[in-house]
Amino acid sequence: MALSLGIVGDGGYFSKKVRSYASRFPEINYFGLIQDKNELKTIYRQHDIFIMPSYRETFGLVYVEALTQGLSLIIGRGEGVDGMFDEVAVKVNPFSVKAIENGILTALTAHNAAEIEKVDLVAFNWADIGKDYFELLKLYKDEK
Repeated sequence: MALSLGIVGDGGYFSKKVRSYASRFPEINYFGLIQDKNELKTIYRQHDIFIMPSYRETFGLVYVEALTQGLSLIIGRGEGVDGMFDEVAVKVNPFSVKAIENGILTALTAHNAAEIEKVDLVAFNWADIGKDYFELLKLYKDEK
């Protein structure tokens, strides 16, 4: 099985090092910062797994974006979305390269498109969120 890695993001302080390292390997594609939604969608669809085992994560919408494009997730255990997408997410220690490696191997064999399609993303629909806010404001107004 041939694997490749696509890296999206600025890279911050390590941007030059990441770009330099990635340029040495044909199986690593460093896209850099991408803000165009259609370009991001294309990149998501070229991959099978979304890996962002970050720490100190509250809730990253990129996880939901990845799910809408059919990707399995590798997430940091105990962070942001932990517990929300258990059927298609592999939880790893974000400080352990070995744990991330094992998470990738698990995700490659454990999740299929049918499972990912079953994930309820309705809660992230802006129309529904807007209705919820409206109802909350209405309740607050009625209490006063």
